Amino acid sequence: MSCNFTEKLSLLIDGELEREEAEQVKLHLSSCLICQQAQTDFLSLREQIRSHPYEPDASVERRAIKQILNSERVPFWEKRIALPVPVFSLVMLALFALFAWSVYIRATRPARIERATAPVNNQAPQDGLDLSRFDKGERAIIYTTKR
Repeated sequence: MSCNFTEKLSLLIDGELEREEAEQVKLHLSSCLICQQAQTDFLSLREQIRSHPYEPDASVERRAIKQILNSERVPFWEKRIALPVPVFSLVMLALFALFAWSVYIRATRPARIERATAPVNNQAPQDGLDLSRFDKGERAIIYTTKR
């Protein structure tokens, strides 16, 4: 046989119930033999746990303190990235595809045609300064200003 109040009884012993609910559980406890037995079991278990000797391990304490003290913020460039294998393989496949695409684009691009840099009308420049090499075969626009 079991009673539905045993969990609430554990909460009552730990002091985790509201006042009204604690009163209901205490009222039920006075009339239920199952809950009275559960209360004695909980209290004896609590005493057994308290009576157990506790000896902290010094090496574990030092390791925990060291870990707490060394838990400084790690700079972004020193952080480790852990990726599952399928995600890593997809990233590598995407990088390879990008590399292959860029090689393909460079290979299929038409060759650049160098245009002649000589003056079109084969006349010597009037002031001795030849700017036709900067023209790249485009149509020249001449701006004149008054001096």
